[in-house]
Amino acid sequence: MSVFRYPTYKIRIAPDSQKTQGLQAGDIIRRQYAERERTVYSLMCVTETGTELVGDKDAPYFIGALLDGDEPQGGELLDFVRITNLFDTARSGALYLTASDSDSPYMDVIDGMATERSLCYPVMDGGMAGVPDKSRYAVYGSMLQTEYLDADSEATRIVRIIRNAEPAGNASFGLMLTLEEPVGYPERLLVSFKVRSSKTSGSVPIRFGYTNREKTDAEDEISIGREWKYKLWVITVDYPAQYSRSLFLDLTSSLASEGDWCEVADLNIVRLASVSAFSEASKARVGKVSGIIDPVFGMLDGYGAYFQNLYATRNVNIAGTLTAGDENGFSSTFYVGNSSLNFPGPKRPWQ
Repeated sequence: MSVFRYPTYKIRIAPDSQKTQGLQAGDIIRRQYAERERTVYSLMCVTETGTELVGDKDAPYFIGALLDGDEPQGGELLDFVRITNLFDTARSGALYLTASDSDSPYMDVIDGMATERSLCYPVMDGGMAGVPDKSRYAVYGSMLQTEYLDADSEATRIVRIIRNAEPAGNASFGLMLTLEEPVGYPERLLVSFKVRSSKTSGSVPIRFGYTNREKTDAEDEISIGREWKYKLWVITVDYPAQYSRSLFLDLTSSLASEGDWCEVADLNIVRLASVSAFSEASKARVGKVSGIIDPVFGMLDGYGAYFQNLYATRNVNIAGTLTAGDENGFSSTFYVGNSSLNFPGPKRPWQ
């Protein structure tokens, strides 16, 4: 099955450095720089952070899962920048400044790469098993109930799944999230969530595949403990896109007795392509705007500034053609400049 076994790397700040570690689990980070013969690029997801003792000094570190690009090597620049976060909206924005990318130079304000284009981002419970709904947690099996809990200091968007009946034969049950958008081969998906349980379980089945269970794109096992643990599951879709897909977390063995519970939080399923490319996440651009495609104005060209919201006060100076409409000039077009060019002849009161 197509589970992507990503390599992980521990990146440590030198103990005698004055730098601090500002990254957190779930951060999508990137490094990119040009050498004489190649461009070095790495895209990683932070899975763990901490501090270890080197000699008599503390050395902050992070552990990153390599999602795309070059493996980090000793002697290279290991300066990473956070570009978004898979679940924390307060860490989802960044400034991207480049003079070497295509259509550069420009500066982009990017935000919401992992959340606005998410395939599954539940914010409540009450979903129905097998019914596509990206915003609700749902369960399958008749021996479960759910509660949507308030955020705590370590997690948000928490659902508690409780075993509320005695075991009944060989029935299976668990969490089920059905996507609203189609996905198909060879897309790579990031499944990100936090989990904990009333009992420690070492091998809980997780599966992604057809909602009707006829085909499985990927399956694996995860461990669940009593404390919150961040999980990143990366898969490659094996089959075509014409059938609905669901994520299944089988809790049959881990919720063995009545009253056992499991909590899942901050779940997000997103395409790798959505967090590796900035074009659809740009909220503003200054510089060369040729790489922007706007739904109203189409493909932009040349130098200038692109904003989704513009507020101006005090002195605002405009000269040239002002278009209130689309790229073809539909709606209202005005020439902004000397009023005599707008209204030849005697001055009018509104001039």
